[in-house]
Amino acid sequence: MSGFLRFHRENDNRANATVGARYEVLQPTPDERELVRRRGKRMMDHGIFYVGVDLAFP
Repeated sequence: MSGFLRFHRENDNRANATVGARYEVLQPTPDERELVRRRGKRMMDHGIFYVGVDLAFP
């Protein structure tokens, strides 16, 4: 599992790279890893093998 955290600029609530958001490497917690693992397994059961996930957890 890899990913990144996105931080919006002070004057813009969008967190997209194209509008100048700041990024940091994601260090997921064990609970977050387990959540993504379970969801990934379910998606693969349905034939979905490449997914991007936006995570707001818990």
